[in-house]
Amino acid sequence: MTKPICSNETCSYPETCDWNNMCMVNQLEIGSEVRMYETSIEKIGVLLCHGFLSKHEQMVPLSNYIYETLGWETSLVELTGHGYDEENIATATWNDWVTDVKTKYSNLKQRCDKVYMIGFSLGGCISAYVASLKSIRPEGLIIINGVFGVKNVFNKLLPGVMIYNKICNKLKLQKIMLESITNDSEAPDLNQPLVNLSGVNELRKMSKITNTILQDVKCPTFLIQEYNDPTVFYGSGKRAFKKLGATFKRFYKTKLNTHLTIYDKGMECSVYCKILEFLKDVEKDSFVNIAHRGASGNFTENTLQAFEEAIQRGCDAIEFDVQSIGNRFRIFHDNNFERMFGIDIDTNKISEADANKLVYPNLEKIPTLHQALDCGNGRVEVNEKIKSNHVATNIASIVETYLQKPEWQHKNIILSCFSGATINMIRQFHPNLKLSYLLYEQYCNLEEIERIKDDYFKYNIHSLNLPLENVTPEIIEYCKSENICVYVYTVNETKQIRYLRELGVNGVFTDYPRLIR
Repeated sequence: MTKPICSNETCSYPETCDWNNMCMVNQLEIGSEVRMYETSIEKIGVLLCHGFLSKHEQMVPLSNYIYETLGWETSLVELTGHGYDEENIATATWNDWVTDVKTKYSNLKQRCDKVYMIGFSLGGCISAYVASLKSIRPEGLIIINGVFGVKNVFNKLLPGVMIYNKICNKLKLQKIMLESITNDSEAPDLNQPLVNLSGVNELRKMSKITNTILQDVKCPTFLIQEYNDPTVFYGSGKRAFKKLGATFKRFYKTKLNTHLTIYDKGMECSVYCKILEFLKDVEKDSFVNIAHRGASGNFTENTLQAFEEAIQRGCDAIEFDVQSIGNRFRIFHDNNFERMFGIDIDTNKISEADANKLVYPNLEKIPTLHQALDCGNGRVEVNEKIKSNHVATNIASIVETYLQKPEWQHKNIILSCFSGATINMIRQFHPNLKLSYLLYEQYCNLEEIERIKDDYFKYNIHSLNLPLENVTPEIIEYCKSENICVYVYTVNETKQIRYLRELGVNGVFTDYPRLIR
């Protein structure tokens, strides 16, 4: 059978087209859909890290591809000791490589609103390790043939060889030390001709350490693994993928019979197209991370500290409860102070003076609605759950006042409650506010949601907030077909979040906002 030939005379990827039976220009839709990112008000950068014993030039084709198709800024890491000769890597450590990536990331982040990370081979492990750090918040991570398990049998003997070399060095028997071996590289123009064993030992450490922190990688992650990789075990990539803590993650298997699946063999198109698809999908992703009563899994719920910590953990919105306590609207969930303060007094029976005396273990008093909104200050959206229906319109008036402030110009304050009558009343007096309808467990079923569908659109409701225990694929499928936005409460396990995300839920309330990035 004759292979089709690309007929586009202006094609920029003729070699790639020949290898993959497709016109890259048509495949990428250059000039239409992809170019939409160039008009974005946000500047986006991509940090690329090369593999072991290579140079930054290894990532140039992929870097150029990203710039040409997306218009995003790219930055290439040059790992310490790499790209020259075998002596340079002898003194390098895995910590040096981590520092190289962190430094480049910080520099790129100063110029860009968002930064993605792409790492090949060793660079994939380093990028994963850096992405797991609390101080680093990449928009997404792509790992290509990460060295989570090296096939070379000598790798298993390496710890013993390093001890042997240490003894020889101590006895001044340097002549019989085994310091390097020949590098049988697929790309000798990019790779060092000799493999220094000290450098290989640092690679082994980096691989081992990265395998222990993958559960802390929370950003959207795409792991690409070559099935017939001569360097890395395919199964090690599959195991690494299972360990990843990201709620948005994908795996892609290539069969290109080479470790170097991203560089100048004409076969990289299939990898490049999948990378582009992932980047575009992450940019379009609108899954909402709502911090339930702030970061309440780690800090006292409904406190200013919990709200601030939720913002620092990257939440999209903060949820808190509002009710009338004393003479003010305060942020508190229960109808009684027993659970939080150990005193058996109902919230509607306490005086203003006594309410001011209540102090949480973190030395905070119960915050007022004004204090909570001032804490957010338009940095994230807010979801206020109304606990006292008879004061709903008063709370709505305060919200409208805040939404007129400049700092809230690009963020919303959403009011939610369990009462359809309250939703109706607020809508009559405040037609422009966003409202969400909460469903109790006993009412969360497909029949009830079908019944209230007309009210959802009649009162222009922003979302239905459903309890986790009662959510079913049938409910989500129906809501998606009817364009009904669904948030689920309260979801605190990574597997549950990932499952709901794959079902098509629009967002979740969680006590641990760091789970979602």
